[in-house]
Amino acid sequence: MFRKHLMNLQKFKLKVVGRAEVEDVRYLKIYMSR
Repeated sequence: MFRKHLMNLQKFKLKVVGRAEVEDVRYLKIYMSR
């Protein structure tokens, strides 16, 4: 499940590379802190 989630993040990154990096880091921090 987590691996599939990471794949979705990568696809999202390809679509919006510039903003995605900042969003991913922020989202992963929230995701990991749960």
